[in-house]
Amino acid sequence: MTVRIGEDFLRNTKYVRGKLPQHGLDWSKMPAQYKTYEGSKRISLPEPVIQDGPDIWKVMWKRRSVRAYNNDTMSLEDLSQILWATQ
Repeated sequence: MTVRIGEDFLRNTKYVRGKLPQHGLDWSKMPAQYKTYEGSKRISLPEPVIQDGPDIWKVMWKRRSVRAYNNDTMSLEDLSQILWATQ
């Protein structure tokens, strides 16, 4: 009988109570929390508008997907608002 790769993966990675790997974490090899970009300039963003906005349900109800692209750059205010809203 031939075992398929998916079945083999499931069998070998299945959780079995009391049989967790017995290795510890090596915290000295932990990667940096944030990626750094040497030589890049840090840009301060304006504070986002976090009050007096529309109700989330109204926004979701009126939402439409529009794909119209242009070469205009996004303002720092818009970027700040989008980043705040996605956190």
